[in-house]
Amino acid sequence: METERLIIDPIRETDQEDYFLNISHDKKVLETFICRYADTLEEFDFSSYPGRRDLFAIRLKETERLIGILSLFDEKDGACEIGYGIGSRFWNRGYATEAVRRFLEYLFREKGMRRVCASFFTGNDASRRVMEKCGMTYDHFTEKELTYLGVERDLTYYAIRRKPEVILLNSLEEPDMNRKALVVIDIQNDITRHYRDILDRLNAAIEWAAESGMEIVYIQHNNLSPGTRTFKPGTKGAELVPELRIVSDHIFVKTKANALTSEAFSEFIRSKELREFYITGADATACVKSTCFNMAKAGYAVHVISDCVTSYDLKKLPEMFAYYSGKGCELRTLAEYQSAGDRP
Repeated sequence: METERLIIDPIRETDQEDYFLNISHDKKVLETFICRYADTLEEFDFSSYPGRRDLFAIRLKETERLIGILSLFDEKDGACEIGYGIGSRFWNRGYATEAVRRFLEYLFREKGMRRVCASFFTGNDASRRVMEKCGMTYDHFTEKELTYLGVERDLTYYAIRRKPEVILLNSLEEPDMNRKALVVIDIQNDITRHYRDILDRLNAAIEWAAESGMEIVYIQHNNLSPGTRTFKPGTKGAELVPELRIVSDHIFVKTKANALTSEAFSEFIRSKELREFYITGADATACVKSTCFNMAKAGYAVHVISDCVTSYDLKKLPEMFAYYSGKGCELRTLAEYQSAGDRP
């Protein structure tokens, strides 16, 4: 197999040193790719690798030296799982994406696969972006699936299916943005502090998501607790702020912090088969926190647009962002999502 810059072929006896340097001795690779570490070339057991039918070298065309590997496993009934690793000296050059795209073409066209999946340690954004650039979309999340390097690891799985007519690389499935939604939480008149600080970016996020084909969802909080005065049903305070851009009629009411407790919203998620959510709004310490936690726990992919989230207490934001990340949520700014081409 070849690409513009790469050759993909079986492991050779002469690959031992490159495999050691770029995979088994590269600690940055081992943080993200499951492999046995070798401290020295002499202790590196390479004997079982050459000729394996489930392990492939990724080589630079200009040198034919191994810079990474692709693996194939769990082949069954037209489905399989793949893995990939690139030596850290060769990161950020597009090699992983180029190799995985060609590998998928091979698996669909020559191996007859109908479905291919891959996983990454939750929070490994670089690996996630490779999968998305190759047309793979979020499939499921498993909590504490394995222990690696002494740490319990959560895994996020992405997958791609071959359409019946697809046999060429440029016809592989594109990410289905209609399975994703931007969620705007509790930007209502009774929010008295700081929402205006994020409003321009929030409206820009709504425009970006709409242009990308995502669903746009607005969550309104109704406070049913006796003795309270804010967010009361039917009051002006419970209405969405007039400056907020409204581009859909997907407006759902909740009475608890977690947006998933809204039956109408949960039914909307099921009917649209939504799998990924981009979270914005308020309050970072309450409703946004609860919604992120429960969405991640339910197995959804959760992305927090960090500069489109606010709190009554701004000093709490760094703590909350660390909390979201610890629960498996991705955090990026709006500009980061809009740029680089790794998102629509």
